[in-house]
Amino acid sequence: MLRYSTYITFICLFFSFSLQAEQEIRIAIGKPSTQLTLKGSGLSALSTDGKNLAKQDTITLSADASGIVVNGKKSGSSTVNITSPGFIFVDGNQYRNALEIKWQLVSGTSQLVLIHAIPLETYVVGIVSSEVPHSWPLEALKAQAIAARTYAIWQKFRRLDKSYHMESSVLDQVYGGAQKEHSLAEQAAQQTKGQVLTYDNKPIQAYFHATCGGQTESAQEAWGSNLPYLPGSKCGYCKTARQYHWTYSISKKNLRRALKSVFSDDISHIKIIQHTKSDRAKLMEISHRKQKKQISATSFRELLGYNNIRSTLIDKISFGWLDVTFTGRGHGHGVGMCQWGAMGLAKAGFTADKILERYYPGAEIRQLY
Repeated sequence: MLRYSTYITFICLFFSFSLQAEQEIRIAIGKPSTQLTLKGSGLSALSTDGKNLAKQDTITLSADASGIVVNGKKSGSSTVNITSPGFIFVDGNQYRNALEIKWQLVSGTSQLVLIHAIPLETYVVGIVSSEVPHSWPLEALKAQAIAARTYAIWQKFRRLDKSYHMESSVLDQVYGGAQKEHSLAEQAAQQTKGQVLTYDNKPIQAYFHATCGGQTESAQEAWGSNLPYLPGSKCGYCKTARQYHWTYSISKKNLRRALKSVFSDDISHIKIIQHTKSDRAKLMEISHRKQKKQISATSFRELLGYNNIRSTLIDKISFGWLDVTFTGRGHGHGVGMCQWGAMGLAKAGFTADKILERYYPGAEIRQLY
């Protein structure tokens, strides 16, 4: 594992020089799997030594105990590169020109990891296109572009010891492939090219989320991270968000099933016993008769599903005869930039730098390249 001191050294070196070339970002596409099917015009499968393993419009790769199997034939390699003169299609998504497939052994199971390496600015266009509707004001998209670029650089240097820097999911940033790119995202990336958010001459952890519900959360409260530029901020501009208010109902039977790893009995009561400063749930208590169990609100949300319990800003828990209903506000972890808040601020006339100043106070926009 990369030590923190080594990470800081790399970051300081990174910002000590005037870099003229943009960075490359390596994205892990989807989850590791045992088989992949890739389609495109004139695909080529190449081993790391340049040997042509297959050349056709559909290539199937699978993992066995010794490495990667290409179209039913053992390649003798743990890495296979797929190239195309155009787009490569995977599960309905399209990617430009080249993909890398790496073999790995996890807990005795052979897996394939699909990696897409692209220039940072191309990646930023993809993130803005996937994260933010094209109908939003340009200044909101520019704020998203700067935050996404910063987060990608921070993650890259945090994962120098790994084969990829980012995942294409909500665990990092949602990258949906080239087919989602739109012209306004390209404009936002171009007008902010090379701009990143820094604090103490280092890129910040520029977290963002869909909707804060009125007040963002501090990194200290959310994850125990003392980050001065993420103290939690008053928003007030995200009330038009679809998930500003949300309701989720679940049967008691399914609730018990979802929480079985924590609480093995029937569940007769759930209450919030500790809140954060932004009024989000921090610690919850599950009970039945005399049996009680405490669980963090973030773990509770994970067990019930992030798209069900939209945030830990839970206002009410109601037990009915057969169901339990949760009502709350916001969508996401609540730390950093509220995307719907950024949209509201942009509509109110705020520029991208002022939007970012609200959610990352003390951070400075710097021109990296």
